[in-house]
Amino acid sequence: MAPFRQRRTKVSITLDPALLSAVDRYVQGHDKLDRSKVMEVALLHWYRARQDEEMVEQFSGPDPTDKNELRTWRTVRRAQSVRS
Repeated sequence: MAPFRQRRTKVSITLDPALLSAVDRYVQGHDKLDRSKVMEVALLHWYRARQDEEMVEQFSGPDPTDKNELRTWRTVRRAQSVRS
């Protein structure tokens, strides 16, 4: 998590009071945490989930490989198998 050790930017957010209360209760039981750190970790998880979704979308779509390129590779593979 090295990128997050950089200088942090202060932001303001609006939260449901029950959610903020849950965060506060959690922080009370964990000395090394504060609200900001909990929010930062939550956003990091959110960001990673978005990256995972993007990769699934990228790799589940149609193969972008050009059909001519595929034909060329098949020809190369056949020629190599004949030599072997």
